[in-house]
Amino acid sequence: LVEAQRLDREAVLAYLPLLADTTREAQMAEHRLLALLDFPGSSEQTEATILEQVQDGSNLLGLKALTAFYLKTGRLEEALAYTYRIDTLEGLDGQALVRFMRSCLERRQYSLAVDMGEKFFRNYRKSPVTTEAFFVYAKALTRAGQYRKARTVYEDLVNSVPRIQDQGEGLYLIGMLYLDYLAEYDSARIYFDSVISHYKRGVGYIKSNMARPYCDLRSGDFEQARKGFSRLAGMKLNSDLAEEVDFRLAVIDFCQGRFDSAEVGLQRLMINYPDGYFVNDALQLLTARDRIGSNQELLKAYAKVVEYETRRMQDSLKAALIFITEDPAGKALADLALFHLINIANEEGDTAAVLKLVDRMESGFADSYYFPYGLKIKGDIFYPDPERVEECKEIYRRLLEEYPNYPFISEVRKKLRELEADAIG
Repeated sequence: LVEAQRLDREAVLAYLPLLADTTREAQMAEHRLLALLDFPGSSEQTEATILEQVQDGSNLLGLKALTAFYLKTGRLEEALAYTYRIDTLEGLDGQALVRFMRSCLERRQYSLAVDMGEKFFRNYRKSPVTTEAFFVYAKALTRAGQYRKARTVYEDLVNSVPRIQDQGEGLYLIGMLYLDYLAEYDSARIYFDSVISHYKRGVGYIKSNMARPYCDLRSGDFEQARKGFSRLAGMKLNSDLAEEVDFRLAVIDFCQGRFDSAEVGLQRLMINYPDGYFVNDALQLLTARDRIGSNQELLKAYAKVVEYETRRMQDSLKAALIFITEDPAGKALADLALFHLINIANEEGDTAAVLKLVDRMESGFADSYYFPYGLKIKGDIFYPDPERVEECKEIYRRLLEEYPNYPFISEVRKKLRELEADAIG
């Protein structure tokens, strides 16, 4: 009630005592405090009131809420100071530092997470959260592109932690470094095979079995990859893993030119897993196949796109997509190819290329199903730029008016409200 009346100080004083509990009301109170800190009209008063109430350190969750707010808003020195203060109040066991690392990962502050990981291992080697810290620190190093150092941390984990399950997962993650980041598939195989042979307990064993065929798939040995995934299909897997295996087998068929078999496999997947993770990918492949029709040259060209995407051969993938957009015979898939290129440029952080491709898509394929997705990406690029706020608003309003049934529309509505609230503030 007092929050609705914009009595921010009174609202904070009502919420803070609830944070000491573990009930749903405590979670709601924390959520409301963070919302008040986020809202421009109430942020200053909310922060001042929390600071006044937590000076004696009696409310750890209040301190944690402030730390999360400082980290989110880029006030890193204050976030660090309060993290160390929380750690002291919690008994200097390092848990606050690990939570801070996790928050940094969520907010893509990878270098800050790495710095905190280094501080943790200088001071807390015998902490009760050391095993967790190993995993979080190595993940931060991976996200920061320090792959060799991440491998060293995982090796340290394997040699230091007592649980065989954690050791197996550490070896699996080294294999994933070689598979996903270093493209050293022989090395990846060695680690996955080691886990499969010697660490048969824990998630590392299951994940290594699933990852092993990807080594063959990425290196282009489709027949060996087919054998690996077929073996998995004969195992007792949960629904998510079984769907992944079925999808990969269908993709292998598509890459090898067995288009009818691939089509049957993809249709079966959509029937068996209607709410599955790979349903959209299967639908996109089927839609592309249908649009291609009897054009065998275009079908082969698109099979190359699928192969390069599956093998993560980025330069070859871009060249194959550009070929489709520029070849008169590829007109049936030009909008889809442009959308692929937009996503690649966005992932690479090439905003100039994204904007150019979205404009090209609008001029040539404004009626395409994929165009609104590209338009949203353009809006999201403008979103954090103070000089392009009005352009961003215009794009989001257009999406709300013209494409109200697209799955991203709730996110667009939320972002537009935030921009309008900032303008009012």
